[in-house]
Amino acid sequence: MAMVKLGITIWDLDKSGDDVFLNAVEPREISLSRPVPVLQARIGAGLPLPEPAVYGEVYPFALSLLKEIQNPIAARLANDPQIAPQFQENDLVLLDQSEKCRTLIDPESSYVVSSEDGASVRYIRMGGRSLYLASDATLAEPKRWTRIPGHRDILETVKARIVWIGREVALPPLATPH
Repeated sequence: MAMVKLGITIWDLDKSGDDVFLNAVEPREISLSRPVPVLQARIGAGLPLPEPAVYGEVYPFALSLLKEIQNPIAARLANDPQIAPQFQENDLVLLDQSEKCRTLIDPESSYVVSSEDGASVRYIRMGGRSLYLASDATLAEPKRWTRIPGHRDILETVKARIVWIGREVALPPLATPH
């Protein structure tokens, strides 16, 4: 507190002229994020699932999000009216592709699924020996869910669980001075 009143810093106390003191107390850069590859192709109804994965960019994600994901990837979403307003075109999603998250289905989560319609984002419901795919538009109407036959391996359908959604927000134009 006394140094603040005097208007000096710890750097002012170093009269040696060398950088030994400076380097000894300089904070080290600590990375709290890790770059994750972003798929070049978008994910959305009517589009094929991007295989093999081709990456177009990387995006930094917080380590706290990545700590339990073995091989994280990110993707941008294409327009799909069935998943609005929860998901929108150009949203960036972080995906967990682990076998565990693809077989232990969480009814509160959204998934990237592969079906006859291509790759899309859907909720998954289990019923008997079948999987059912639901969207925001059909979630309250089970009769409209898409049934995936029981003879199909769940890993053929469920490709990833969405663990994070990011959206670029358009800012209003700046006011012009009068």
